Amino acid sequence: MKKRDFLKSTAALGLTALLPSSVWALSKNGRLRTAHIGVSNMGGADLASISSHELVDVVALCDVDSKALAGPRNCTPTL
Repeated sequence: MKKRDFLKSTAALGLTALLPSSVWALSKNGRLRTAHIGVSNMGGADLASISSHELVDVVALCDVDSKALAGPRNCTPTL
């Protein structure tokens, strides 16, 4: 591999890292996909607020307490 080709490919790869994370979260239909870590207390309030928007799909939930996942999992229709 030539040095010039190597620099071009690493520059192109590096530029993708500069894109805002919201660009990666948007699907082709314009909906925002979110994943939540910690869904009790403040995390639960954040989840309720974010998932109430009509253009948001909650795609994953994670919490160290499995009992904390029961409520949000039932309230989030897209899971």
